[in-house]
Amino acid sequence: MRTRQKDVHFFLSQQEYQKLLHRVQLSGLTVSSYLRLLLTGKIPQPLPPRYFYEMTNEISHLKEQVALLRDELARKGELPAAETLEALRLEILEQLKLIYGQVLRDLPLQFPPSDD
Repeated sequence: MRTRQKDVHFFLSQQEYQKLLHRVQLSGLTVSSYLRLLLTGKIPQPLPPRYFYEMTNEISHLKEQVALLRDELARKGELPAAETLEALRLEILEQLKLIYGQVLRDLPLQFPPSDD
């Protein structure tokens, strides 16, 4: 059985409807999901560009490579260099978290202008 049993209808102008469809398409949500998210007080964000995931995967790979180098240096007894690499790895991780935070949830609603 459906958990949502109420059906809502309302009217929009053609311009409002096109703007809604444009924003829904950018967000990657359905119209229903988009509107329900607005009702929770959250503002749907546009999906990040495809290259965003490629870049973050590359950064994550670099973080892993730094960890491998750190472990190799630690095995060789070069602890100061290993500690420096660990600090670098942690900084990369923090920067990656900041990037995700800004791109995926903390930005104000900024859709590209539609043809109004």
